Formats: sequence, structure tokens, C-alpha cells
Amino acid sequence: MTYRNEQLGTDVKEMRSTEAETVQREWLDYKEAAKFTGLGRTTLWTLASAGQVRAAKVGSAVRFSRRSLQEFMEKSSYPETR
Repeated sequence: MTYRNEQLGTDVKEMRSTEAETVQREWLDYKEAAKFTGLGRTTLWTLASAGQVRAAKVGSAVRFSRRSLQEFMEKSSYPETR
């Protein structure tokens, strides 16, 4: 059931679903990991296979650790120049 918030002019149900989208999961699927890093599916799998990023396979689903992706990207970035 959707309730209307007349003061804000929005539906309460819509607000709740928007709030849920802001939660960041620790484990990302291929699509989320690619969006997070800008890397392709093949590159992500290569990195996971080489042990450069943490990945977990549950059945046919593969999930990548957000933290390990962040650490990999920071380690692989160019040093700051001044």
C-alpha cells in the first residue's frame, strides 16, 4: 500500500525504495563490480582468478568484494603529481 505525503508531494513507498538503494553491499555481482571499477567482465574474472581481488562463487553466481576492488584500484592508480 502506498501512502501519499502531501507536504512533500511524494509517495512514502517510493521514498522507502529509494532509501534502500543507497545501502552499499559488500559483495557485488559482475554488473555492479564493472560499474564500480569501470572494468569489464573478462578483466574482473582474470583479476579474481589471479587472486588480485577477492571473489566468491556460490553456485553459478560470482560476487566480488567491494573492499578488495577498491584496494586494487587504489594500488593500481598513478601516484599524484604536483
